This record gives sequence, C-alpha cells and structure tokens, in this order.
Amino acid sequence: PSRRRLLLGTSLASATALGANFLGITSTLLGLADGGQLARKYRLDTLYAVKGFRRSLDLENGFTFVFPSDWLADQTLYRRYARRVEQMNALDPPPLKNRKRASGPGDEPVAAYGPPGSTGELNVSVIAAPIEPGFTLQKLGTPGQAGQLILDSFIA
Repeated sequence: PSRRRLLLGTSLASATALGANFLGITSTLLGLADGGQLARKYRLDTLYAVKGFRRSLDLENGFTFVFPSDWLADQTLYRRYARRVEQMNALDPPPLKNRKRASGPGDEPVAAYGPPGSTGELNVSVIAAPIEPGFTLQKLGTPGQAGQLILDSFIA
C-alpha cells in the first residue's frame, strides 16, 4: 500500500479509537494528564470517565456532581421524558375525555444514577425544585447540622 493510504488509515483508526474510548484509552489518557484537571475544565468528564468517575452536568437546572463511572443512568426517567415530549408533539388530536395528567418534572428526579443490577437501594438522584426567595444554605447551620437535618427530615 502507498504511504499516504497507510498514514490516512492509521490516523483514522487512532481518531476512532480515541473518540470511542476503545479499551478505555481515552479515559486513561485524560486521567494521566495533570490528574484529570484539564478534562474537568473542558467538561470532557461528562463524556469519558476520568480517574474512575464521570460527571453529570445540567445547565438548565444548575447542578453538577460526579458519580462512579460504572454506574448507569436510570432508564425510567428517560422513558418518561420521551413520553412527555411525544405527547407535547403528538400528531393525533387530544382525547375528548380528560385523562389523568402525567406527573411533571417537579415530581420526579431530573437525574438519577446507580450501580448496574441494583434495585435502587444505592443511588444518587437530583430533584430540582424552586426555593423560597432569600434562602441560603447558611440558614441550615454548619455542614454537620445541615447533614443531620437532612437525614432527620428527608431520608428514611
């Protein structure tokens, strides 16, 4: 084969391997360079695992958090979201009888992740809800007091 064809094929294969994170090569390279700080700065950790963690970023609701790279997104949330979008853009006319309204985004998490094969006992999820004007986290007290208040009030 010609030198040009060999160079083009090798370049294309390398780019494909990096883009697809083939054998975890992209994750490894991103974690080696400055401990992953550059990948975090450019938000590459939303696409590729860096040092064993991925990032969930929601600019619309204003939150970000990291979770173990082997955890999976909750597919139920995505199915419900797809159903809501489909109902909003339906080609058929709405039914004559008013059906029970589907739950809105404030009623359920906007992001949820957990280990594969689990039943939900170990997970992280985010529910975005409006807050009262003037509320600050300092009103909850010290971090220890805030944590205890959350445990006592919201976690069973």
